[in-house]
Amino acid sequence: MEQKGKKTVVKHAKLSKELIEDAAIKLVKEQGFDNLSYRGLARSLEVSPQSLYPYVDNLSQLEVMVIVHYLNSLIDELQDNLIGVSGREALEEYAKVFYSFTKNHLEFSKVFSAAANHPDSSSIDDQFKRMRKILEKAMHYIDADHDTIMNHITLLVTNLMGYVVMQDLNFFDQNDPLPENFESNIKVIIDSFEN
Repeated sequence: MEQKGKKTVVKHAKLSKELIEDAAIKLVKEQGFDNLSYRGLARSLEVSPQSLYPYVDNLSQLEVMVIVHYLNSLIDELQDNLIGVSGREALEEYAKVFYSFTKNHLEFSKVFSAAANHPDSSSIDDQFKRMRKILEKAMHYIDADHDTIMNHITLLVTNLMGYVVMQDLNFFDQNDPLPENFESNIKVIIDSFEN
């Protein structure tokens, strides 16, 4: 790689799937998920769009790579913050970490919309299963059957995603790290699991 002003010039022989993924993630962070394009990515790497094909078949595969990276980073953050935490405290921490991660990274609503455009992606599905497994483990302390636990997870995740989408839409004060009623609503939901 050579530095040319502020741009990174990639010689065709130096391209790799990892380099392309990193450039796509950087492009999405700078310009938004809606602006991810094959031509734009090639332009940012200063290569022709055709030179990307040996590494990434199409825009759909590129989007999946970015989505999986984002979800994997979220899962890593959740796992790191839940070490040594269990029960109710783990559910509350999951909610806080989920919300703060999504606020401080790519627009979550855009990532989820893009994920919905790839319903057959086993890579994306695997990441969602990992997120669900973390919640299933955290809810192990609740004395309930599997279907009830899954209903609890649905309620909690739906609430979390609602807050995130509302944040993305600037519904809440942008200076607040969490909306004022976020934690109290999460506690009410968790209370309902324990009754």
